[in-house]
Amino acid sequence: FGVVNSDRLAERVIDDLDLDLTTQSVSRMLRATPESDTVLFKVAVQDTDPDRAAAIAASVSRNLDPVIRELDAVEAGDAKVALRVVSGPSTPELVSPRRTLNLGLGALLGFTAGVLIALVRQQFDTSIRSADQLAKLSQLPNLATFTQDRLLKRQLAMRKGSLLSSQTGDSRVSESFRQLRTNLRFVNAAKPVGVLVVTSAVESEGKTTVASNLAVAFARSQVRTLLVDADLRRPRVASLFGVDNTVGLTTVLLGDAVPSDAVQPS
Repeated sequence: FGVVNSDRLAERVIDDLDLDLTTQSVSRMLRATPESDTVLFKVAVQDTDPDRAAAIAASVSRNLDPVIRELDAVEAGDAKVALRVVSGPSTPELVSPRRTLNLGLGALLGFTAGVLIALVRQQFDTSIRSADQLAKLSQLPNLATFTQDRLLKRQLAMRKGSLLSSQTGDSRVSESFRQLRTNLRFVNAAKPVGVLVVTSAVESEGKTTVASNLAVAFARSQVRTLLVDADLRRPRVASLFGVDNTVGLTTVLLGDAVPSDAVQPS
């Protein structure tokens, strides 16, 4: 079977068909496989062009026997091997790659994989995506809901502050802060909220914005309010209210000042 992939046969095929290919390219196209329990073997041609593959197969059927006779005669002095074509060559009806079929199967497999991944993610997703879901899981009432506000986003992007409660009293966000202030005052009428901590799971979720606007909302309702900036990594309350930040919570905790020294009116 080594003759099938030999340069000698490849050269014969190239000369026969006047192909603009190298002998190595033609040799890689040919594959010989024996038929079990017979003296027959099959030669297959694999090419990107089905018509050229058929022509090469026909040329192989014409030239394989002469090449083997030539090699056998050179080595033994008298050729003792003879080949006969018993079938073919023929062009298969199915040609690879079948673009339409492959694209269809790819789209189907991709869609199926996408659906399965989505179902698995939904099954194991522990994210809370709605206020109703949060209320059901926490067994606590929803005191206020904040929607995205263009003015607030623009101010945050331009680093010009985010005190909407005092700047735009008619905005939806301002109304949400007033609603939160009212609900906090009456969530437990027998024991009103006196100290409130504003925190979040990760950074940059709006702790300073919420705490500052909520403090303004309380102050505008004639409630004496003390706002303490406990964000020791990125404190921004002083810059939002335009007050001095040289004395603050850290100074008091270190014992370098008393709490009254750190309180500033705004």
